Amino acid sequence: MNMIRPATPFDAHKVILFLKKAGLQVDDVKERIEHFFLIESPKEEVLACIGVEPVSEEAGILRSFCIHPSIEEEEMLTLFQHVFLTMKAWGMEIVYVLTNREQALPLFRLLGFSRTQSDILNTFRHQPYVQYIQQHEIPYVLMKSV
Repeated sequence: MNMIRPATPFDAHKVILFLKKAGLQVDDVKERIEHFFLIESPKEEVLACIGVEPVSEEAGILRSFCIHPSIEEEEMLTLFQHVFLTMKAWGMEIVYVLTNREQALPLFRLLGFSRTQSDILNTFRHQPYVQYIQQHEIPYVLMKSV
């Protein structure tokens, strides 16, 4: 049975390899690994991961979301619920998603996200991850309360 759990520093290498294989940015994953969550196989293979980039005491941005095709929808939704509960425990109230993939919108709407103004990123422009994101075209900015 697959396991959903927070990542640890020991997971950094395999999370980076998993994300690289999907063509995602990995520059600061090692330094931020304790803000990542995994679905791991019984053989300790990463099958899904998602990170939270804290941008203030009360807000975070979901990042580096990647899933293996073998992951079922129910398991993926459970991963998100785990992330949202953890964010709430950290004292966060708002979560953002930034994406350039229109095909991801139905999933995030299912999770309760709605579009918000993209200029909200200016509030967090001092954050390195937001600076990285702003170098790319991100047409979809979504948010929800956790």
